[in-house]
Amino acid sequence: MKDIETHQLKNGTYVHYISADRFKNVNFTVNITVPIKRPDVTFNTLIPAVLRQGSAKFPVTKDLNIYLDDLYGANISYGIKKRGNYQVIVINFNTISDRYAPNSKPFDKLLKLAAEILFNPLVKDNAFDNEYVNREKENLRQYIESVINDKREYAKIKLINEMFSKEDYGIFSNGYVEELDQITPENLYSYYKKLITEGLWEIFVTGPVNVEECNNFINSYFNFEKNVFNYSPADFGKYSNEIRKIEEAADVTQGKLSIGMRTNVTINSPLYFAMIVMNNLYGGSVHSKLFLNVREKMSLAYYAGSAYDAHKGFILINSGIEFSNYEIALKEILKQLDDVKSGIFTEQDIKFSKLSIINAYNSVKDSAVAMENFYSSQTLTKTFLTIEEIIDRINKVTKGDIIKAANTVIPDTVFFLKGRDV
Repeated sequence: MKDIETHQLKNGTYVHYISADRFKNVNFTVNITVPIKRPDVTFNTLIPAVLRQGSAKFPVTKDLNIYLDDLYGANISYGIKKRGNYQVIVINFNTISDRYAPNSKPFDKLLKLAAEILFNPLVKDNAFDNEYVNREKENLRQYIESVINDKREYAKIKLINEMFSKEDYGIFSNGYVEELDQITPENLYSYYKKLITEGLWEIFVTGPVNVEECNNFINSYFNFEKNVFNYSPADFGKYSNEIRKIEEAADVTQGKLSIGMRTNVTINSPLYFAMIVMNNLYGGSVHSKLFLNVREKMSLAYYAGSAYDAHKGFILINSGIEFSNYEIALKEILKQLDDVKSGIFTEQDIKFSKLSIINAYNSVKDSAVAMENFYSSQTLTKTFLTIEEIIDRINKVTKGDIIKAANTVIPDTVFFLKGRDV
């Protein structure tokens, strides 16, 4: 039985109701998806931060926060996600269900507040509030700089930027410091109006709600005019004949080795579930080949793991090593992939990998946010498999399937962040 029910408004907006009566709170989450483009990413990152500061009804952020506290400690949060060649703006509204506070109806009030925040922001002379914008520009500046100063994260960002320099996937989805000075209250508001009509709007309601009442409200406030949004899957990009190697010196005491690998296996591919198991077995868990061999047995890395982006068909290896171990660590990481391609792993390895994956999927049910993330990751492709259906597909993956998936993986780019004196 599906635990998600989907409605579509006349303007194309999707509304997804996720059954989760075991939770006392309700999440009302708005996702706005747009193609990731360099001129837009910083605007997209700023938009939810500015909207969160207040509205025409609550022009002072402090007053908005007091109102949220009165709604049983309601909360508004926001963020940015990257899904293949798309950027997703996420704005989440959360409070206790009306079922547990029938007299004050906090969720009903939160829905009205969500409409107020999104469609009646604090605007004067066709511009967002100057104080809001300047404050959030500075906050974003500090955040981007903090990410770049995190050398482990920086190596991952740099690898993706270099490997996909000719593709939209290479764009840093949190924005760019050098573009902040070009953003004004006027052009930010103008951009937001375009975002309303051109973005793919999707709403997730997770928790105990009256679907009919909630749907009537959403139809009243969210059925605005908008253009048709055409989703296209991410392209795989071009495979290289040889591995491209890039080195950069910095003030670091530990080398950061990142490796990017292309594969034509994405969320809609026949080998998708096999790739999930393959990645877990190769580097996605504490019993993986990278962890047990490169880190534990050979002591070549302080950490070593892999992550699989199913929307792009991309695997990222991330490791921390001694500068002197660069060549041998790189060679061993690639050898472990070759071993998987050759079937040098046991049924016990497969069992442990499947158990790790299944436990992770089962834990999704423990959190409303995790359930939203689970289903929202499927919305662009409209697959909507339940957790039970995915677990069943995982259990059916064979050793042959894993080998087939592994053999689609082609190492493409290596980025090594080393010390200045190396």
